[in-house]
Amino acid sequence: TYTVYASSEGASATATFTVNPGTVEITVDTDADQYVGGEKVKILGSVYIDGNPVIGVSVGVMVKGPSGEVVWVDEVQTGVDGAYSSSFRLLEDAALGNYTVYVSSQGAAAEVNFTVVAPINVTVIIRVKDSAGNPVPGASVSLWNHYTAKWLNGTYTNSTGVAVLEVWGHVRYDVVVYKTGYGMVVEGRQVGYFVADNGGQGYLGAQDLTFTLTTVGYGTLKGYITQGTDDSPLEGAEVSVLFKYKGKQYWANSTKTDSSGYYEIEVNIGTWKVWVDRKVWVDELKAWNYTHLGTYFEVLMAADAELTRSIKLWPKGLMTINEVDVVEGVPEPTSFYVALINDTYGGILWMDELLVTELPVNVTLPAIKGWVVVIAPPPSMALYSVHVDLTNKASIYRLNATLAPYQYLIWSYPSDWEEDRLPGPMDVVAHVVDYTVEDGSIMPLEPVDPAPDSTVTLYTSLDRGYGNPTIWNLNVSAKRSGVGAYYETLDLSEAEPGYYPCIVAVRNSSGHFVALGFFYYNVFSYQVQRLEGKGKYRPSEHVVFKFLVYGSDGYADVDVVYAVYDDEWKYITGGYASESSYTFGLHNRPVTLYTVNVTAGTLPEGFKYHVVVSVEGGRELSYDFWVVDYTPVTFSGNVMNYTIIDLFSPEQGSYTFMADGEGSFEAELPPDVYDAWLHFDDKATPGMDARDASLMVTLTFDVTDFPTGFPEYQQRPVVPAFEVRGKVFHDVDGDGVLDPGEPVMPRISLRAQYVTGEEVEWRESEPDGSYRMFLEVGGLYRIIAVKGTYWQRTVPEATSTEPGDLLTVNVPLERLPSGIITGFVKLDNGTALPDAHLHFMDEYWTWIGTAKTNSTGGYLFEAPADKKLNVWVDPGPEVKGVQGRLLTDIMVGVDEVLVLNVTLYRVATVTGTVNVDVQILPLDENLHRVTWERWFPAGSFSMDLPINVRYLLLWAWGYVPRVVPVPPEPEAGGDLVGLEPGSVVDLGSIVMVPCSTDVIDMVAYPKGWEWTWPVGSSVEFVVELKNMTTWEPVIGAEVEYWAWYW
Repeated sequence: TYTVYASSEGASATATFTVNPGTVEITVDTDADQYVGGEKVKILGSVYIDGNPVIGVSVGVMVKGPSGEVVWVDEVQTGVDGAYSSSFRLLEDAALGNYTVYVSSQGAAAEVNFTVVAPINVTVIIRVKDSAGNPVPGASVSLWNHYTAKWLNGTYTNSTGVAVLEVWGHVRYDVVVYKTGYGMVVEGRQVGYFVADNGGQGYLGAQDLTFTLTTVGYGTLKGYITQGTDDSPLEGAEVSVLFKYKGKQYWANSTKTDSSGYYEIEVNIGTWKVWVDRKVWVDELKAWNYTHLGTYFEVLMAADAELTRSIKLWPKGLMTINEVDVVEGVPEPTSFYVALINDTYGGILWMDELLVTELPVNVTLPAIKGWVVVIAPPPSMALYSVHVDLTNKASIYRLNATLAPYQYLIWSYPSDWEEDRLPGPMDVVAHVVDYTVEDGSIMPLEPVDPAPDSTVTLYTSLDRGYGNPTIWNLNVSAKRSGVGAYYETLDLSEAEPGYYPCIVAVRNSSGHFVALGFFYYNVFSYQVQRLEGKGKYRPSEHVVFKFLVYGSDGYADVDVVYAVYDDEWKYITGGYASESSYTFGLHNRPVTLYTVNVTAGTLPEGFKYHVVVSVEGGRELSYDFWVVDYTPVTFSGNVMNYTIIDLFSPEQGSYTFMADGEGSFEAELPPDVYDAWLHFDDKATPGMDARDASLMVTLTFDVTDFPTGFPEYQQRPVVPAFEVRGKVFHDVDGDGVLDPGEPVMPRISLRAQYVTGEEVEWRESEPDGSYRMFLEVGGLYRIIAVKGTYWQRTVPEATSTEPGDLLTVNVPLERLPSGIITGFVKLDNGTALPDAHLHFMDEYWTWIGTAKTNSTGGYLFEAPADKKLNVWVDPGPEVKGVQGRLLTDIMVGVDEVLVLNVTLYRVATVTGTVNVDVQILPLDENLHRVTWERWFPAGSFSMDLPINVRYLLLWAWGYVPRVVPVPPEPEAGGDLVGLEPGSVVDLGSIVMVPCSTDVIDMVAYPKGWEWTWPVGSSVEFVVELKNMTTWEPVIGAEVEYWAWYW
């Protein structure tokens, strides 16, 4: 049990929470139920705590034979997904009978049985016919292990359409038939392959089977396979066509390249994975030796199509990673990434994620010269880089890496914030900042440029997974737009579909990598928009996921396949998602709605599952869910019509549902506290269709009238919106147009101001100068930008009445005449304050720039001339017991130097009691406000105040304001002595007196009774006094006033 202590200004509170050990569970299985002597046994499973995978823990494995003898013992580690595996080969003369596998980890244990049987070969006869009953000669027939999808045997049908094969009698198998122009029908759709699995059970033993194929269309796939190092032709490379059916991958056909590296193969209609490698058979080893590392691409073949795909293969290299360590003070990582980078070859060629507990480990990677970069993710935030030569096959390179902290912190991301992308350009932006580490937490500091002669480079590559080399990569040098601000455009128009890491790297003058920014994105021709799904389904519920598919031309109608797996990724069920016509969204758009529906009771209760959705020619993505019983809470209410509501809790998973055409919604889900994102976007419109909202939603009980009780949402709800995009730029020639060569401007504070002066959106321009705003339809908005010595000659406007409109509004800024503001920041006792920050704002309180004091407390700031400025002076986090200070109405002339010395005051504590709810304003000796006002309820109050405070102004509705000296006034004839740093001064009991409402009638109002004024206006206030007995005006009264921001 942990206790949290909190205190502030004399008040304190405590709370407790408990960390429980959790329930550890371990699973175990084997890749088959029966084996024969000499066969390899694979043991696999996962370790969980309360359903969450446990990474990097030891798992003990022991196998006992029929007589209880130990035949295998192993200790393995769980991977990044909590999974483990162990393999061993049975002796050729292994005893027949039942074997038991025992596993244990973290106090949990499990077991599973398998059987060793006598090796018996059986004959399988396969007869292949077409739909007219004619034999199909020359068809490829292969048998595959039903459980592991491993190839067992294969041949071709003879002239009578018959294939005869042998297989072990104890192995269940599937039958795959492939021939150009033939396939089968699955759920009313033609596919270019044929698979028979005996109704999901697999075939066992001798069989005489007849299969009928249907005719399908086909096309031609051709291209060149070349050497990655020099683009020379690669003869003998094998090009294999693979497909997936019911979660298992099968081989269909293959060919080899000729002496020019050329290949050509006929491929039936459908989506295919094309695996390419080069290997030679070694008789002495009775095994294939890979000369080049394999990799793959994917194709969608249409009837009579002719596709050309050429790729490079990299010669196989080997590296041993002996040790990965970190310098003192850096948290030890549990996992790390290792990448091979060569700018000449496009950048990232190979990348993998490994566990420290796996070391030492041998990895296969391209045999080239390049940089090996080892990256430890947060919280370690450390890296190591070394230039290596992997071309020497006589010597294996051995890597011992000691990782050092990043020299800079880099935030990088797409400037449009979109990670699920369609083909086309992607603007990447990066912020390079200094940072420090306090109590293990990373604390970002100000932007900074890397050291001289450093480079900032963007790297991206198609992630092929499992340490396979990429087939598409790109690297470009980033442009600099300001201090620590970098950007560049990556052209992804021809990028391969798939998932991509993007690394923004700072490299020093010797080429070493010294800092990295890292994010993932994906590129597909079609993307998925989820409308409904849950993280946990009760056993009585159907498992339902609903979604739309969209591409560059809007919403699409394509085939979508789904597959449901258990948590060990064993296939359970699948097929084509059902399609229905649906009217969607604010524009009443007709679309195709896709639904995955697994009937209640199909999936056993108490387990975790995965549903994988694969779009033809597009995105493949998975959702995790549980089938488990729980007592639900109801979440319902009314929001903008068609609002999509996404809820997430680490314990309960993700939930998505959509409001109807009237805005009503209702969902049942497990009780918990959820992160909520409410949004809507029609992917067929050019811009965003609604302003979104994010908040925390507590659903530990029924909530049936949302948004009642959620002021955060009520103040800023989801509303129909249009989108404004553009760039902020230095308008050098003053024509208001972004011309080639005119520099973009990063970190510019922008605000969308409604015609009444109300500011409704705030943004900061990205390093490429870009910004995005989502503005409620129907309004007229001004896009205002301010930055230091720049100003807007004209203020652009934006308006639209149509949700989803996209307006391009570039914001020109011109250079202002300037002056210099300089001086020193010191404490009231004369001590210089280094590292203090002076945040300069314009007269409307928009930030325009910051100056930082040096070791002597001095600073210098170039400021716009002849403009009123406000300055907030912050002593910095290292200075305790000192409050910041606000300076107003600061102005410097053109080319002038204004010396502005600033004194910051240490604090004292002022306490007292008051008889009513009151607002207290601290004032200096001239009755000017020193710091922000605060509200206190009736009773005691306590405030930490700068020692230059001399008075407190107390104000309450219906009471006469009071000005109270601080400290209390001394005896007659004495002076105010002021506050002492660190002292506690008690003002005693302060009594507020009600206003005399029966003598004087007072009315105060702004002239013309106008209560809303545009920013920058002068407002004249009127006060009228009348004698309440005679109702005659009161003349000559002294009226005191104070004005402050509420």
